[in-house]
Amino acid sequence: NVIASVHTNQTGSFPISNLPSGRYELRIAHDDGSSQDKYFLPERKRHISVTLSKPEVEGVLFLLSRATTIIGVVVDHAGRYVAGASLQLDHYRYKPLHSAAASDAEGRFAFGGLFPTHDYSIVCEASGFAPVRVERLATSLSAPLSDVIIRLVQGEGATISGRIVNENKQPAKGVFVRL
Repeated sequence: NVIASVHTNQTGSFPISNLPSGRYELRIAHDDGSSQDKYFLPERKRHISVTLSKPEVEGVLFLLSRATTIIGVVVDHAGRYVAGASLQLDHYRYKPLHSAAASDAEGRFAFGGLFPTHDYSIVCEASGFAPVRVERLATSLSAPLSDVIIRLVQGEGATISGRIVNENKQPAKGVFVRL
């Protein structure tokens, strides 16, 4: 239930006036896309509770962190660019703002608006190639992660199969197998 909404001014300040006493949830969001690639605010920090018991509450502060970027290229086994590869970015705790991308004609891709000092993974798929998952792409505060190379192998990928039996060599039905 939105009571009021305002944009911050050039100094990052905002006023919301003529409110009766009570408890309010202040929430922030990027609504125009202009700053979401530059700064990042984790989901758990996008709101603050404020209780108004006097005419004015000052000093409410949301601290945005500088966002980072993962930039890379998708190539085949011979080093040729793979255009149109589908890339999905993943993080173990939250869903990034830009979680899907496609490689361009020169195999390039980018994911922006990412929280720095976190590890990400990328799943890359392209027609005629086996899917690839790249783990533990560590971002930093100092610079974008800009040297990611995803190398695809032709084919639909290999299969691992097997059989699980108990000590009596009887099939072990319902056993969960992880890779």
